[in-house]
Amino acid sequence: MHQARLFASVLVVMLFALASCNFSDPLEAPADSGVADSIVHQDVVHLQDAPLLETSDCLPETNSIFCLINTAECGSVTALDECGIMRTADCGSCRAPDVCHDDNRCACAEESVTAFCEKLEAGCDSIAGTDACGAEKNYFCGLCPEATTCVSNACCEAPTDSELCLEFSLACGQAEVTDRCGAQRTIVCSTCSLPNNTCIDNQCCDGGSDEDLCAELGFLCGESAPVADRCGIERSLSCGQCPSSDFTCQNHQCCDGGSDQDLCAEAGLGCGQAQAVDACQTTRTIDCGGCSNASNISCQNNQCCEGEFDADLCALTNRQCGQAMATDSCNAQRTIHCGSCPSTNEVCQNNACCLGETEAELCSRAGTMCGDSTVTDTCGTARPINCSGPCPPNRTCGTVNNEWCCRNSGGNCG
Repeated sequence: MHQARLFASVLVVMLFALASCNFSDPLEAPADSGVADSIVHQDVVHLQDAPLLETSDCLPETNSIFCLINTAECGSVTALDECGIMRTADCGSCRAPDVCHDDNRCACAEESVTAFCEKLEAGCDSIAGTDACGAEKNYFCGLCPEATTCVSNACCEAPTDSELCLEFSLACGQAEVTDRCGAQRTIVCSTCSLPNNTCIDNQCCDGGSDEDLCAELGFLCGESAPVADRCGIERSLSCGQCPSSDFTCQNHQCCDGGSDQDLCAEAGLGCGQAQAVDACQTTRTIDCGGCSNASNISCQNNQCCEGEFDADLCALTNRQCGQAMATDSCNAQRTIHCGSCPSTNEVCQNNACCLGETEAELCSRAGTMCGDSTVTDTCGTARPINCSGPCPPNRTCGTVNNEWCCRNSGGNCG
């Protein structure tokens, strides 16, 4: 921090020294000419002898440097030195006929340096002019605050990019401009936020929406090849779709190829789906609907074909009962229902009705006189039977070793 302050101090010394050289030959100035003389003859010449300040131990500057830092050529001045200590120094006297004014600057008796600078409207740097005593002078009028620049002896605060964009009516992009402080700058002026807007020559150009451009070009549908929009930018347009599947987009125009119903009628197709070339010469799949919900009607080669009823197919294929797959006269594979067998003693096997024996016949064939049993009949069906006798005299129906028989009085089957 001390080194930075010292650098600034040295800069003030140099500017102040140069501005204070009003003598034709400063080296011949009287020896008692005060601080202004010391600026020229001693401190400016020996600035390299100014002490460097350490971060821990601070060596204060000499009185000559202290006076120069505070732009004091004469008189007594009180201020903080480079070490941050308040001190007072005698900055000498002026070379006659100049006198020391309240601003601690040497000038003619009629006008101080401060008044000279104010008269010439100079707020910074050096300026030459005629003082109130009629002499040509060149005085240093000070430094500008931080973040400002001295332009034509006036402190100028550089405007922001946004301010310059507004000043030059620039809406977007980058531009090279000269600001009010005379500096050449590259400024950035935001971007174009609206859709389809492009920054051209620092202005936002509305290229137009796809819908607007499609309408201008007479495009009703489809994706276009790149075309130039209103800003001259090449871009592809999306011009939407045709109103229904009956239409085909050709060269960005909707062509009415005809409805599926019309195309089916023209082609003599009664049902199902098929490939057809419509009025727009587009090959497309058309749907010609379905046939009746009756089980014997099917769509064959896009025509509704009426096959036999189930009963007829059952008779033709010698099926008496149950369900089966059969091919009808329309060559359609379908499931047919051939009903059930008329008698409770009949069972449906392989679509044929089989009449099994009666329970008495099964009991006789099984050699079972009495009791319950399960026997497979001649149709191959396992049937439960109840053989209830009658048993011979002196015998009763019962089980011996888990078998039913007419037992004797001894409880045996024999």
